Amino acid sequence: VTLGNEAFRTCMGEDPRDKHVLPGIQDARGYLWDSPLGVRVLSAIHPAAAEREWVPWMALLGVDLRKAKRELDAGCPALDERSVTIVTEPWELQELRNAIGTQERGWIALDTENDSELRISCLGVAVTKDVAWTIPAEEGWQLAAIKEICESDVPKVLQNHMHDVYLARKHGFDIKNVVADTMFQWHVLQPELAGKALDKKKSSKRTRKSLAFLSSIFCRTAWWKDYDFVSGSDEQYILCGKDCCDTLECAEKMQEQLEEK
Repeated sequence: VTLGNEAFRTCMGEDPRDKHVLPGIQDARGYLWDSPLGVRVLSAIHPAAAEREWVPWMALLGVDLRKAKRELDAGCPALDERSVTIVTEPWELQELRNAIGTQERGWIALDTENDSELRISCLGVAVTKDVAWTIPAEEGWQLAAIKEICESDVPKVLQNHMHDVYLARKHGFDIKNVVADTMFQWHVLQPELAGKALDKKKSSKRTRKSLAFLSSIFCRTAWWKDYDFVSGSDEQYILCGKDCCDTLECAEKMQEQLEEK
């Protein structure tokens, strides 16, 4: 367990004095990393920083230390991988149709990506936390499939669904039967952490309910949120699918906690 930026960067083989490639500790905390030094690293906020700013860092320090214990108890298995299929052929779309509904809870996770003109670039669909498909919005049959899945009666979970619904309606269709939004679930579970807090240094407000943040708590995937990509590229499609997998895993785990309350 590395506490703070310097310990994190050093254990990841990066000189803290050099130009940084790794994310800062506020973004990196909670994630598991396979260090080039041959050890599994969990990055966490420094206790001194948590003492200075109790919310959210002290609570998250406890979350991260408990995650580290679970990792040690499990023997530090390989990090979870996500399988993403880019739907470029009709038979791949049929595979997706067949896979929808295989979830024990019956949920699927959706995510849309758009370009700078707010045109839909693709739709990601996760049927389990490990398997997703991404449908590019390129050809007519792909656009029809995106509309078909979004307007189906299958229960859907999303992260910040209001943005996806806005995009869908802008393109003449809707997203029906949304049963959970991970941002709302987190706000119910942890309103103090999820709510807005004034950042005195920046005179702005921030929230702690992004997908990258939720994934640091509920998932065992490697950090992936700092990737740069071109809209409409295969890299964007793969990352969209990974987002869906993490959304589904976060939603299911939070739903379990909500049902226990």
